[in-house]
Amino acid sequence: MQAIILAAGEGTRLKELTAFTPKPMLKVGQKPLLFHIISTMKEVGITDFTIITKYLEDIIKDYFGDGSAFGVNIRYITQPEKYGTGAGVAAAESVIKDDEVFITFGDILVPASTYRSVIELYRQKSATGVLALNYVDDPSNGAAVVVDENQKITEIVEKPKKEDAPSNWNNSGVMLLSREVFDLVRELKPSPRGEYELTTAIENMIENTGNVYGYCQNETEFWQDIGTKEDLEKANKLLG
Repeated sequence: MQAIILAAGEGTRLKELTAFTPKPMLKVGQKPLLFHIISTMKEVGITDFTIITKYLEDIIKDYFGDGSAFGVNIRYITQPEKYGTGAGVAAAESVIKDDEVFITFGDILVPASTYRSVIELYRQKSATGVLALNYVDDPSNGAAVVVDENQKITEIVEKPKKEDAPSNWNNSGVMLLSREVFDLVRELKPSPRGEYELTTAIENMIENTGNVYGYCQNETEFWQDIGTKEDLEKANKLLG
């Protein structure tokens, strides 16, 4: 199975920590964050990676090379001038040969069981997409996702006000999508933030197919993003 890791961002909220180091290369338990993502995905049989890079990208390339030293295959694509996760995914279309692609943000840590469960649900439901969801008290910094009794996603609300959020399930940034996603990201227009948003493509996939599901992480599974210094400290306690 092929995977795309979105690792182009500058990590501006981490301030001086990312002045000379791209966020995916910040150390978590003495190893780069990206090392943990790749190693954990390898545990579930994902060994072919396309990493979307841009900011200080040579640091990532110099560390991982072609991936052979880590038992995987890695290629790199520089994020185009278009901003946003949707633009990053679109840039990888020509190198993805499978009928589906695993996509993860390059600053998200989850256990192998989450990756495995996303794949299993995708197969079980013959889905066009499965998103991993983590439970949060306040989804206003992410996307609130509504799922029905059959785990089918019926609604995604990007960055809702806490009091207006229709769900406490958050889009975790870990997903398996059919290659239809490439048709959808090609059609994207810039969002109000001026970015080409992958979430918008997923919303269109839900509208088109009605066959996108959510894997709700259970209470034994962790989810940790690395957006702030505090998040990095939490990650180090988790994996250090």
